[in-house]
Amino acid sequence: MRTLTHKLTVFMLAFLLAMPLAGCRDDEIPSANPSLVYPEGELAPGAGPYVSAQPSVKAEGTVVFAIAGVKHGGVSVDSAMAGIDPATGVVTLTVPDTAEAVGEYLISVSVSVDGRTTTYPDALRVVVRGILFEESDVVLQRGEERVIPVGEVCLVQTGETLFSLEVPEEGTNSYAGISVDAGSCAVTVAADADAGVYPISIRVTNRTNPDGTLFSDVLTLTVESEPYGLVYEPAAVTLIPMEGHLSPRPTVRAMSVAQGTEVSYALEEDYGVFAIDARSGVITLPEDLELAGVEAKSYALQVNVTNDKGTASFAGAYTVTVDPDKQAEPVTGVTYPDVNQAEGVRLASGEPWVSEAPRIEGSNVGIEWSVEEAPEGVSIDRKSGVVTLAAGHDVPFGSSTLKIRVQNQGMDEPFVYELPFEVDPVVWQVKLGTNTAANALAVSGIANMDRFSFLGKMYQTSATSAQVKLGWSKSSSGSYVDFIGANNADNQPVGNQNNDWLVSEEIDLQSYRHHAVLKFRMTYNYGAANANLLGFYIVEMNDENVYTYDAAADQEQSGAAGSTIDSTPCGLPFVGLADAAPLTPTTSAGWDNYADYTLEIPDTYKGKRIRIALRYWNPSEGSNNSRTYRIEDTLRIEDTLAE
Repeated sequence: MRTLTHKLTVFMLAFLLAMPLAGCRDDEIPSANPSLVYPEGELAPGAGPYVSAQPSVKAEGTVVFAIAGVKHGGVSVDSAMAGIDPATGVVTLTVPDTAEAVGEYLISVSVSVDGRTTTYPDALRVVVRGILFEESDVVLQRGEERVIPVGEVCLVQTGETLFSLEVPEEGTNSYAGISVDAGSCAVTVAADADAGVYPISIRVTNRTNPDGTLFSDVLTLTVESEPYGLVYEPAAVTLIPMEGHLSPRPTVRAMSVAQGTEVSYALEEDYGVFAIDARSGVITLPEDLELAGVEAKSYALQVNVTNDKGTASFAGAYTVTVDPDKQAEPVTGVTYPDVNQAEGVRLASGEPWVSEAPRIEGSNVGIEWSVEEAPEGVSIDRKSGVVTLAAGHDVPFGSSTLKIRVQNQGMDEPFVYELPFEVDPVVWQVKLGTNTAANALAVSGIANMDRFSFLGKMYQTSATSAQVKLGWSKSSSGSYVDFIGANNADNQPVGNQNNDWLVSEEIDLQSYRHHAVLKFRMTYNYGAANANLLGFYIVEMNDENVYTYDAAADQEQSGAAGSTIDSTPCGLPFVGLADAAPLTPTTSAGWDNYADYTLEIPDTYKGKRIRIALRYWNPSEGSNNSRTYRIEDTLRIEDTLAE
């Protein structure tokens, strides 16, 4: 009996152990279930949102994920910065691109299965990498020693981490006396650190990242000081009596939060003739002035330099010696710093230009400059050598030279320097792009002129050109523009009439021109003199004459609705150029017989904004022979000197 009872007890215990516990069925996710797993993540500052991997979760039924909360540095923040895919559990974290965003983010996730929800606190850890100092801007006085400890270092892997100072490749500061502790990341400033502003960038390396990660501008260090280290290079000069002089510009070290590197200069004693520029520190001695004290030949000038931290005095900073036995060295070379001697000065027609002051090899005692046979509008300053070309000057078009003469007290004959110039007379010219036989219908191959067609239709007639009951297209087989007529009325809206335009971009005829002309090379073939005419037109652009072009409006195909043989692009008052509205040559020239054409642009357009247009048109409705005009890519407006 005892044996049976014992067996029943063991059986019942085993049965009970085999049953699932109440409230813990297989389709639920208990709060202690460790199966919701996210890998830890890291995010570089400013790198964009972090997107997690898809988590693993053990559950049966429909699973829905949601964000339950976000903590930054242990403090709850707006959970809207984290999003989650409710079906997959993929988390997206977006943080601002600021230093305050650096640190650890812990994201809590809730998981619902068939209406039953379990929250997993701190399910995902994301570290926004960075280095935070307790102070982001540190100001010290020069000579002050300081250790600046780090506030927080945020990295996913911290083992075997080393810190080092990253010195910028460019800059005026040497970073001497500034260092970063490899273990603690503390910044140390030694007493001998120079004045200046030092952005501190730190490189972090560890076992898995030997090249390191750079954290830029984590700290700004300013070392303030009154001026020190004034240097003129060279610091002395020897002159002959009555010789003028400009010293080199000095360098000096100084820094303050309020003024930066700004300082002011003053002379302790000017001897009645010396002057110093308060901003640059350049010392000036005018020509033809007697220095005080005939016996004193050397003047050791004391320069005082001031900023808002104080004034420093530098005795003997610059020495001027006057030697009555020294002779003026003749000028043996001239250099204009802003002129490339090989290329010279390149200007548009009449474009103004003012040179920098030239440098000479030799003495400037009694220096005098002049220009040989200077064109109208060209002058040179007698004492400084600065060359001025006034707007509208008459320097000849093409390449030329200005012969500049310079002579000083020690020279019997002047030194002649040739300054090369090139003046381009072209104000505007047609630009040809590319097109092929396959796309000539849609692509004109003319880059800076708009196409308009009134009464015509665009269609293809050959392998190399597009036509429009007369038409315009750069031939795909050459650098020229064909204007091609039609000799029948097939498919034309109004008999054989056509009215087609090429309109240039806006051209500025402001004060740089003397007299503008339109130039081109043209030949023609076929057709009668009174059919399919070619004309050249001009219009002033102003507040009343407004130009608009809308390719989407099909202007290249058939123009505006209701257009006529008298229609003009945008309804503007185009005026035919003299002797060119239209061109009506009486004989067929042939494709190899080009002629040069020059059309005068009236001086009434001088100083104005204009557009030019080529008009290919046929006012006759009857059937007539076509005429084809061919213009090379020399179509241009040039400036010419008025005779």
